[in-house]
Amino acid sequence: MLLPFIFLGAANFLLITQGLVLTLISVMVFKEVMRSLANSGKTIFYSSHIMDVVEKVSDRILLINDGQVVADGSFEELNNNQKKGSLEEIFNQLTGFNEHAKIAKEFVSLVYEV
Repeated sequence: MLLPFIFLGAANFLLITQGLVLTLISVMVFKEVMRSLANSGKTIFYSSHIMDVVEKVSDRILLINDGQVVADGSFEELNNNQKKGSLEEIFNQLTGFNEHAKIAKEFVSLVYEV
């Protein structure tokens, strides 16, 4: 299992980008590694589009849309500030993106045309 870790400085700061698909087992290991590092005082910047993982492992979340920060806080804070639901749903509410079902339907129709 390879995880894309970049250590900076004296390993008090950790940048993690998720650029590969992880198996269930590696996701569980990944979450435990992040929890252990955070509990030991490490600062972790984790960049991911997999919002359910971000929601579960992050103490502070920055949601960015078109280069602009649209939300900043813990999941609980984001969920209590007028927006409700999963982190993905909060992001969609904040950015106005609600076409995922339409795009998926178009994609599926293309699959059946081939």
